[in-house]
Amino acid sequence: MNEINKPKLTNKMRTIIFLVFLIGLFISGLNAGFIGPVLPIIEQTLNVNSRLSSWVYTTYLLLFVIGSPILAKISEHYGKKRAFTISLILFLIGTVLIVIGRSSIICIIMGRCFQGFGGGGIHPVASAFVGDYYQVQKRGMLLGIVSTIFGLSTICGPLLASFIIPYGWEWLFILNIPMMIILIIFSNYYIPNFEISRKLNIDKIGSILLIIVASSLSIGINQIDSNNFISSICSKEILLLFIVFIITLIILIKVEKRSKEPIVPIHMFKNKDIKTATEIIFIYGLGETIEIYIPSFTIVAMSLSYTDASLLMLPSLITFTSASLLVGKLTDKYGSRLLIKTGLISLLIGLVIMVTYSTNMTLFIIGEVFESYGLLTIVASPIRYIVLCETNFGDRNSGQAILNMSNYIARIIGGALIGGLIASFSGTIIGYKIFYVFIIIMAIIALILSFRLKNHKEQLESMYENQNKK
Repeated sequence: MNEINKPKLTNKMRTIIFLVFLIGLFISGLNAGFIGPVLPIIEQTLNVNSRLSSWVYTTYLLLFVIGSPILAKISEHYGKKRAFTISLILFLIGTVLIVIGRSSIICIIMGRCFQGFGGGGIHPVASAFVGDYYQVQKRGMLLGIVSTIFGLSTICGPLLASFIIPYGWEWLFILNIPMMIILIIFSNYYIPNFEISRKLNIDKIGSILLIIVASSLSIGINQIDSNNFISSICSKEILLLFIVFIITLIILIKVEKRSKEPIVPIHMFKNKDIKTATEIIFIYGLGETIEIYIPSFTIVAMSLSYTDASLLMLPSLITFTSASLLVGKLTDKYGSRLLIKTGLISLLIGLVIMVTYSTNMTLFIIGEVFESYGLLTIVASPIRYIVLCETNFGDRNSGQAILNMSNYIARIIGGALIGGLIASFSGTIIGYKIFYVFIIIMAIIALILSFRLKNHKEQLESMYENQNKK
């Protein structure tokens, strides 16, 4: 289906649909945010080691990578309402599994699998809806709202966890169940099937290859022993998994190029801007690891308590949430390239300050604000705006899914890399600083890549051209 044949929605119905999508995004973000504070408690209460418990986090990322393109394809063929409802149901099943099986680490991991797969379909649907049903002049701002909601959920997740965990960590998930049931009922009965369904020819071979690619990479990275980083990478088991990953990835690319309905739309990489956006958001995924490790970094650098170190996450979270809408409005006015360039410069300034003045709390916080704003311009409106400009109606879900896949694969890699560096230098500040320098180099590469992007005038021309395609 193309732009000129898309269904018409009243302003009221369009607003209702968008709000429902945002609520779903918020709930999924809350559940993702809970895991950080909950993991140590799960390890303690179930008496499991950190390697096993890490699968609670890793399986979510893995299934998110797999679920994003599959649910995007379902959205393109059966409509956003059905794809969104399926995503919510899968997320609900995962949440129920976690609650019922809270005394079993296997059940918790299985629940996170369902949550990850379902979560993979929520963000692309919300972002694609903005591109499909809102005016060009408002898309950046609305993508900013999507980012703000997601940012708020990441703030509320850990904060809510600190209040509820004393009553039992499982209540974090129990309280989500009635909210998700209500949202599923509302979505199913009060949102019309506003898009025409068409037959879906499932790319079975592509789907299987994608699962093998994502699984071999995730399992290989998860098996790396941080205390013996180099030797474990060179072990037969991990080398075999990485060889499987590389060979299967090559086969997947060849298969998807020939497929009429590819699960991973390789053809989109022919578009220079989409390819560049995917490369830049991959670098963002690596850099985002810094955010996760800010508490442990500051504990080592400033000898802070865990509580005080955790509070140093607030500047990042406040910056991300408060600036998302502004960045969205600026994207509408100036386009993606300018925002991404200035953001990457801000990221570089922030990283240099954080790594140079890691023992000075005031300067560290200033650097953190610069760094957070820089990351925001990559992951939020500007980068997703590129895909909205370069795709037409029916392809935008898959375009957004590509960004999610690239981002989450980078998160898996980044987490293993910084963990290995920290362990290799016995938890001293040297390991952290080497990773910061690595991300500085990657940010410079991203800045160079950003010069390949279209300017705002060219972006608008592409967007209007895609709207009028038959």
